Amino acid sequence: MQLLQSMQVASAVIESDCQVAVTAITSEQTDLSQLSALIAEVKDLFVSTAGIRLRFVRRQANTVAHRLASQGFESNINHEWFVNAPEIILDALMYDSNRIH
Repeated sequence: MQLLQSMQVASAVIESDCQVAVTAITSEQTDLSQLSALIAEVKDLFVSTAGIRLRFVRRQANTVAHRLASQGFESNINHEWFVNAPEIILDALMYDSNRIH
């Protein structure tokens, strides 16, 4: 979220396949779990960035995240990309975008 703010991104959707986390963050109720401080901090970030939303997506529709996470575990090289997606996820991007519509 801080990266999106620093890049002056006004509108974005952050997707997660962790329904428990998405529910806790998007709920209007106060979280009473051991993670309540972290959840409150994340909620505050979303409040300060009105155009950025969080939504749950099933793991089957989130192949890009799965592939990037796998690549992160398999490699000790840091990668950053802001314009052109890495080649390892191009087909997954097409697959995920077709499953959304």
